[in-house]
Amino acid sequence: MAGFRQVACSAAAAVVLAGGCAKDASPPAAPAAPSNVLAAVPPWVAVGVGGIQHVDVSGGVPPYVIAAGPDSIARVEIASADSSTAVLKITGVITSSIGTQVRVEDHTPGGVKSVVIPVTVF
Repeated sequence: MAGFRQVACSAAAAVVLAGGCAKDASPPAAPAAPSNVLAAVPPWVAVGVGGIQHVDVSGGVPPYVIAAGPDSIARVEIASADSSTAVLKITGVITSSIGTQVRVEDHTPGGVKSVVIPVTVF
């Protein structure tokens, strides 16, 4: 009887644990950047040749613009530049051990704010 009780308790624990680890659970939301600072999530990118990584840029005053970069090892596009969160689509083009970066700026009156996102292509 003790063996049955142990198996039953283990099975019940497995059901409880499995319920808390669903594959379709949403990841925790990234904290919003203070409105006086630009932030990038994730703050850096490592992408393979032909691979794509998305980066959310928020904070400051839209619209956001790509002010500099990246070098020829990566390509970047910006979507939703006029919204509170712009999305960068960074595509790896050529493998490089040096890396590059993308600088995004906002349109804060009296002083543009910027964030730099380092990019490595492997």
